Amino acid sequence: MTRATLRTAQKLMWSMRRCRKRCVIGLMRCFKRSIRAKSITPAPIPLIAIDSIEKSTLAVEKMGVILSLAEQLTVHGHNPHVWIRSMNVRQARLVTAPSSPNGIGEDAFILSQTVPTWICSSPQTAAAAAAHAGASVLLLNERSERYDQIATFSIALVERDLGANVSASGLLAKSDGIITLSHDNIHDLRQMNQSVYFVEWCIPAQNVPGASVFGFTGLHDSGAFYHSLLKHRYNVKGFVPLLHMQRQEKQLQALLKMAASSGSILVTSDKDAPFLSKKMRRQVHVFPMSLNVDAALVNTIVKVIHRDDIIRPKTTSFG
Repeated sequence: MTRATLRTAQKLMWSMRRCRKRCVIGLMRCFKRSIRAKSITPAPIPLIAIDSIEKSTLAVEKMGVILSLAEQLTVHGHNPHVWIRSMNVRQARLVTAPSSPNGIGEDAFILSQTVPTWICSSPQTAAAAAAHAGASVLLLNERSERYDQIATFSIALVERDLGANVSASGLLAKSDGIITLSHDNIHDLRQMNQSVYFVEWCIPAQNVPGASVFGFTGLHDSGAFYHSLLKHRYNVKGFVPLLHMQRQEKQLQALLKMAASSGSILVTSDKDAPFLSKKMRRQVHVFPMSLNVDAALVNTIVKVIHRDDIIRPKTTSFG
C-alpha cells in the first residue's frame, strides 16, 4: 500500500468516526427532547441546570457563571432565583443576603448575597416556592439525568481535557450549551456539541492608590483571583490563600502588617467580602471579580425561556 493510499484510507476512517459521533449526538438530543416532552411534572417556571462535567471545574467557577447569568437575565427583565440541593431539607428555605454563613454552605452564602437562593432536596419544590415568590426563572446549582428531564436549558462547564471519558462525552452531547474556561479544548468540544462558549475571569479597573497589592482569598480556587490580579497588571507583592473559617481578626491584622511592610495595600475579592467584619471591610480593598459570559449564550437562553413560557401550562401541580 502506497503512502498516498494510506493517507486516503486514514482520512476516510477519520470522516467515518466523525460522522458516527455526530449521529450518536443527534440521537441523544432527540431522546432528550422526547423525555422532556413526556415529563409529567413540569416546573411552573423555566429551569436552567448548570454543573461541571466530571468536576473539571471548581465550585467558585460555577458560582461565577451562575452569578453572571443571573445578572444578565435581570438586565433582560427576568427575576432569577437559585436552587441549591440539600438532602436534609424537604421544605424549600429561602436565603437572602444573610449576615453569617452559619447553618448554610459556603456556596449558598456567597450566591445568596446577590440572588435569592432556595435550599431544599427537590428542584420542583424550589421552583414552586420561587414562582410563588415572584421568580421568573430558576438557576439550578446542579445537573443530573433526572434534572435534565425537567430543565428548559442545560449547561455543562468544562476546563480540563476529559480525554476519552464516555460518560462525560454523553453529558456534553446532551447539553444545550457548553461553557469552557480554556481556549485549548474548544475545537475538541465542538466535535461533540457546536454550542461552545468561552468565559474568563475579569476584574474591572480599580482606582487604587499605587499599583502594588497584597492579596488574599478564601475561594476554593485561589488561583482565579491571583491570576486575575496578574492579568490586569497589578504588582502582586504577596498572596495568601486563607480559609473563610480561619478569618479571625488577628490573622487579618497580620496580613495588614505584611502588606504595609511590603509597601502595598491589602486586597480581596467581592466573593470574600461578606465573610469580613465591618471593621475589616474598612481596611481591605474589595475587587469585584466576575466571569464574563458570552452574550450569544445569554441571548439563546432568553429566547428559550420566552418560548418555554409560551407553551408552559398556566397551572402546574406536583406529584
